[in-house]
Amino acid sequence: MKRTILMASAIAMLVTVANVQGQGIENVEAAEAYNQARTLYQEGNYDEAKELLLKSARLESGNYRAHYLLGLTYQRLRQSDDAISQFEAAVRFNPNYYQVYSAMASVYLNNKNDVDQALANYIKSGEVSESVGMPYWQAFFNQGKIYFDQLKWNEALQAYSKVAQYQPTNKDAFLLMGRVQVETGDYENAIMNFSQAANIEPTWMDPYFFQANVLNRLGQYDAAIVAADKALERMPGDGGSLFEKGMALKNQEKWDEAIAVLEQAARDAQWRQNANYQVEVIKNRDKYVDIPPDTGATIPPIH
Repeated sequence: MKRTILMASAIAMLVTVANVQGQGIENVEAAEAYNQARTLYQEGNYDEAKELLLKSARLESGNYRAHYLLGLTYQRLRQSDDAISQFEAAVRFNPNYYQVYSAMASVYLNNKNDVDQALANYIKSGEVSESVGMPYWQAFFNQGKIYFDQLKWNEALQAYSKVAQYQPTNKDAFLLMGRVQVETGDYENAIMNFSQAANIEPTWMDPYFFQANVLNRLGQYDAAIVAADKALERMPGDGGSLFEKGMALKNQEKWDEAIAVLEQAARDAQWRQNANYQVEVIKNRDKYVDIPPDTGATIPPIH
């Protein structure tokens, strides 16, 4: 029995090594070191993994897989410059290894706070992935996030459209396309994309909240209330949805109903200041000749 177990283990090791050899590591000893390092990396033993990966890279010149995993390991060890050096080595040996560019972008963005280099590498990752026929939607998604933060709406929309093209069930892509279109005033298409996000994930509150906001901007107050109520069905007590419903009621001059809803919204710390301000405007409306429709509701930042 013991001999059978040992033979089975040996066969399993040979299969694993053979798989890695077929994927870019031909030296058997280098492949064994890489496999052991990968297991250690997955277990969180980064220092031990690093030594084995350095060994694997020494044993076989051009071992791009070892350099890539070394980069990830150095990143875990908070050694950003070493991580970037290893990623650069990996793409030097295999320029089509598109995941490496995204990994390098992550180091620039999260460890070195270099947004320009991060964006350049996300762009490279997307371009290379498309060129080899394996579109990497995460690279486009991360491009969109950076462009959104930079208020570059056209670029953000193009990036999120790529995500939707390559991963048509990605609810976040459609929601974020809608959010970009809100910023550019393309409200009709924004509503369509929010609806698509809701169709993909029917229990999700966010698309209905954003629909309510856009419908308020368009002056479609009954529809805004319907959308806000759908959001509240999915997340009772949500301050943003209550605020949008309250604003629709205010714009319809349903003062008492608006006050009641806005006071509920004010229980949410994120919306308290805006909601309380609107309540005060309504309560002191006699000071004004007219209260114009308010379409400037605050939208929270992208997550």
